[in-house]
Amino acid sequence: MDYPCGFKSRSSHHSGGKVCLVALFGRSDGTAPGDNETMETELLDKTTVQARFRITIPADEVSRIYRSVLNTLSRQIRVPGFRPGKAPRGVLIRRIGEEALGNEVREALVDASYPKAVKELELSAIHAHFDAGPPAEGKSYVFEVEVDLYPTLELPDLREITIDSGTRTITDEEFDQAAEQLATLNATLVPAERPIDPKNYVLVESLTGDGSGSTLPIDLERASDELVEQLLGRSIGDELDLTLRSSDEAEGKMTLRVKVIDVKEKELPELDDDFAKTLGLESWAAAAVQIREGIQAQADEEAFEMQREEFVEKLVAETPFEIPHSLISRRKVRLLEGLAEDLARRNLTLEGYLDSLKEDGKREEFDQNLTESAESGVRRDLVLEKLHESVGKEIDDKEFDQTLQHLAAQERKDVARFKRDRGEAWLANYRLLMARNRTLNDVVKEKVNARSSIVTE
Repeated sequence: MDYPCGFKSRSSHHSGGKVCLVALFGRSDGTAPGDNETMETELLDKTTVQARFRITIPADEVSRIYRSVLNTLSRQIRVPGFRPGKAPRGVLIRRIGEEALGNEVREALVDASYPKAVKELELSAIHAHFDAGPPAEGKSYVFEVEVDLYPTLELPDLREITIDSGTRTITDEEFDQAAEQLATLNATLVPAERPIDPKNYVLVESLTGDGSGSTLPIDLERASDELVEQLLGRSIGDELDLTLRSSDEAEGKMTLRVKVIDVKEKELPELDDDFAKTLGLESWAAAAVQIREGIQAQADEEAFEMQREEFVEKLVAETPFEIPHSLISRRKVRLLEGLAEDLARRNLTLEGYLDSLKEDGKREEFDQNLTESAESGVRRDLVLEKLHESVGKEIDDKEFDQTLQHLAAQERKDVARFKRDRGEAWLANYRLLMARNRTLNDVVKEKVNARSSIVTE
């Protein structure tokens, strides 16, 4: 989870019947505004992820809330012929409307009683559904609340989880490939008096009717196979229709009329001491050490990521628990919001994308994948949160401030502005994610190091 939040019912106003109110992503067990000592709370039913309880507010308390709400509204609502707060009760009620007044009183009663009831019953509520009809002045008010509960989970013995994937030593072939790539990056381009081959550097010019064409450099060693195939065997002066495919399938491909205006081949440097000196090193032997260390470090990072994922997968698999539907629904909303943002960057809409899936008969598959992704994400987050609560340490202020300074510098902002732009909620969530990620890394490193010690012995 991200961080605790309070509860406020006014955000979901309905006239009569059931009122469905969704708290933010967090636990709702704060103290109630206007602490009401006279109400009664009765737990009706409770499972691992849901509970239902009844709240009874006595008649005198309901009448007091009616008077309080009327006093507040009398100062806010203008009644012709009367000064603010001086309109007679009957005139004011007619001005407000019986139904609207009842809704305001109901909201005040729920706001004052719900948080205290949740606290008394010791419920970690994350979503609330209210069966709350309109109250009547002078009569006790009874309503029921159904809440989704923060899941209770118990981690397995961490000592029993083993990590099978290990590190690896890079091969000579990998070193040779890395050295060749380094040489290629430092190659000298020289004119090629022959047709294009797969290792050439090609310059083409787009041909337009108004003569405003632009040039396009293409390194065939880095180009797609489709693009290379179209240019192979061509020579300077050749004209052709070049098909360019977007990296994003949604944007399709385009055809561009071009002319080959230059072809160069790469003259690779010798992997010797002279080349090493152009890199700022004394010898090729020193360069080789750095190359080997660099690709070994990358291999170690990839191996550790695999070890992390293996540990998380096993930990989640061995931590069975039920997830309330509201958490999955919220995660689905967040996934759809992310998809909508990605589509918007391509001038597409989520509605249009979903319509196209429906036309292709793929909407049902999409919905199923969305639900599975949401459930998997929630389950993973809850398990990692529990892991952090069990064995982790918090991020201290100094470390967090240093991280914020680094993030602010990336956006070319001072830290104060960066904090204002992000907001307190984002900062709290990011700090929690930092701590949780460090806890996971520490646990995995400890397991890996312990296994390495055993192997060495």
